[in-house]
Amino acid sequence: MRLYNDIRRAAMVSYVLLHMLTNFVQIPLVGFMANVLLVFVIALTIPSLGKTNRIVISSLLGAAVLILLLNKVPLSQWLEAFSRNGALAALFITIPMLNIPFGYGDYQHELQNFARRHLGSPFLFCLVVWILTHLFGLIILIGAIPFMFNLLEGNAKMYGAEKEFASTLVHAQVSAGFWSPIWSSMIIVTYTLGIAWLDFVPFGLLVTLIFFVFSMLWLYISLKRSGAHPIKASSDTTTSGSAMLTIVVLAILPVLVIVVVNYISDISITSAIPIVSLGYPVAVAMVMGKWRRYATGMSDYFNVRILNVKNEVALLTAAGFFGKALELAGIQSAVTYLLPSNLADFPFLGIISIMMVFVITVHFGMHPVVAGSAMVVSLAPQSLGLSQFMFGFVLITGWALGILLSPFSATNMVTGGLVGEPSWNISTKRHGIFGLSMLVLLSGVLALLSRYF
Repeated sequence: MRLYNDIRRAAMVSYVLLHMLTNFVQIPLVGFMANVLLVFVIALTIPSLGKTNRIVISSLLGAAVLILLLNKVPLSQWLEAFSRNGALAALFITIPMLNIPFGYGDYQHELQNFARRHLGSPFLFCLVVWILTHLFGLIILIGAIPFMFNLLEGNAKMYGAEKEFASTLVHAQVSAGFWSPIWSSMIIVTYTLGIAWLDFVPFGLLVTLIFFVFSMLWLYISLKRSGAHPIKASSDTTTSGSAMLTIVVLAILPVLVIVVVNYISDISITSAIPIVSLGYPVAVAMVMGKWRRYATGMSDYFNVRILNVKNEVALLTAAGFFGKALELAGIQSAVTYLLPSNLADFPFLGIISIMMVFVITVHFGMHPVVAGSAMVVSLAPQSLGLSQFMFGFVLITGWALGILLSPFSATNMVTGGLVGEPSWNISTKRHGIFGLSMLVLLSGVLALLSRYF
């Protein structure tokens, strides 16, 4: 098993390096070698997956092969089709390195002290938790939930607001998906449709603001109905303003660096993120003088974290292969033909239909990557009365709401595991009314905006 894992690690690192090299040198042989290595990585990864993911991914790969065979697609195009999401695979392999700077200090202790000293109201506590979880969710994705839970679970118990605390974590982490540059939804949409991430940011921030306002209103009402109570702030607890500032900077700075790299160069967002992931921890270690902790973080990354992204890497690759096979088979024209001819006259119906596809499919256990990858290549935006830009953002929004409502999403399963509740309670039961209300509201907002964009 150790030899097997060592080979997997070496294959994944080698693939990332070769793939990144293709961004700077236009040598066909290098690209071919990277694509072949990706096939090798996935072949090694599939046996290590859980039963459900192994079945889903094998089914996607098998269906893609069958589609290509039935449509007599030349074998010369198969490798290219398989590597459709190769850039995304490289991205997810490197993303865990962005977490390394959070190990350069005792930030957990500082956050706990800040809450005890300054946050006497349970609503104010949830407000700060929401903001911090959202910021961390932009970079460390699902990792923001266990990170914040471990930091502040004890504080939530002091207020008697454990359920509202869990809901805050879910709402805030999901909201990061509206504009984070490294969420799979944003990456797939920008990569496939060829739309710059920066173009989506203003819309993402607007939807995040709307979601935030209604989320806090929902949490306020929930706190009033529950037994949550304020606590007396501890004046004996000391806090470090510089440490709190460092925490916020570490969460925001990578996003700003990615923005700058993407803006001043012709490097795509999918290539910019791995570059920042490799360089950012080194730069922070250099500034803070934390080389030993950097070495510890890299050791943890290579020995543990790089293997933990196996589901994302395999699923994204399989979904990309399946989506490309559908594209080569001409699925877009077929789906367009099946859609009602007057749907373009009612963009609200088209938007809410797309979002409901995510909600329904994730309730059957389908990963949103599968539904999102299929829709982005099979639906014609004009047949829905949408521009390509608005179609892309509708997919991003629906993707996030599907995650909020699905008992099978990693967000709800991780949160359920932390609080000791079934993921069904965390998702549909607790957030069903809120999530569906947001689905209708945001569909209306995007339908109005679709008249101008």
